[in-house]
Amino acid sequence: MKNKSAILIVCGLAAVGFAQSRSVVRKIELNDPVSADPRVCKVVQTFDSQGVLSGYHMKLLTDVCEDKVCKILNVTLYWDAMGRYVQIKTPPGFPLTKQDHVEFSMDDLWQLDEILKNRSSVLHHYSYEDIDGSNNQELDAVSGATPTEVHNAVVKGAAYTTWVLWRWVNGDITDKLIRMTEENSSPAFVRHCLQSRDQRQIEYALEYIGSDPQFLESVYEALDQMDYGNIVLAVQYLSQADDVRLAGLVGQTPQRVSEQIVKHFSKQAGTLSSDVLHELVSRLPQMSYYELYTSLDLFDDSSFSSEKIQWNVSVLTNSPNPFIARRAKEYFQTSGR
Repeated sequence: MKNKSAILIVCGLAAVGFAQSRSVVRKIELNDPVSADPRVCKVVQTFDSQGVLSGYHMKLLTDVCEDKVCKILNVTLYWDAMGRYVQIKTPPGFPLTKQDHVEFSMDDLWQLDEILKNRSSVLHHYSYEDIDGSNNQELDAVSGATPTEVHNAVVKGAAYTTWVLWRWVNGDITDKLIRMTEENSSPAFVRHCLQSRDQRQIEYALEYIGSDPQFLESVYEALDQMDYGNIVLAVQYLSQADDVRLAGLVGQTPQRVSEQIVKHFSKQAGTLSSDVLHELVSRLPQMSYYELYTSLDLFDDSSFSSEKIQWNVSVLTNSPNPFIARRAKEYFQTSGR
């Protein structure tokens, strides 16, 4: 291995970027993936015309080979507001190249883009020395001697370039970008995240807002678009404000949402207000089998009964759904009603 001090790193402002109305230059310290030496880099934080944070970009100039055989890497890297890689751009006259200075083909560029988006790549487990092959005797045509496991994780003929770019894109910068996002999370940005249908952005917003009631309507509006994990977070948040309104969603929202609401209430048997229980009773005819089964257990565990329950459950004994009809009959049989 040649002296790592030969590696040249220059981080600076990008000449191109996202469409924006405002940008802020931030200086952050990053570790050079090859030498591990700290470098002060300039990251551009961009905001859209409404002042909502849209993402980050950074210009990178670096050698990718310690023997100076490879061309200087001249690229601009882009991340979204969650610190996830978005794209890579090269300025005119500075294409990405492989061994023997062969330019990347369109297929190579597509493959590189997919590799950089994979935050769980095996490249995370390999050092520059591993890619160099100094401790591995399995030769191939990727970049000299490269570990076999790495073959599909790099662009053929550009293992060094792929590894260096992946480390810059998915290294310690991601946590620092998230911290910058947290510092700039305005109410408008939080609402933007909730409305985005991007599950990572929704998760970020739900974790960020805590119990702040100003986002109630935005969370209600976003419920139908959430995955299971975010529904759990959303139900916990909404329950802090108004359990009765939350109970009223059962049977009116996608089944995955309604079931999570009922599951949430089932954990509070004996402590729910009569208003919440009455609201659940009114939703019985619209419930799925799981929601009905769990709600009837909840009523029993809460020692809650009313004429309305009797009526609604008796109607369900004639349900065309045999499972619901059977559960309704069991309710009367086991309770002695």
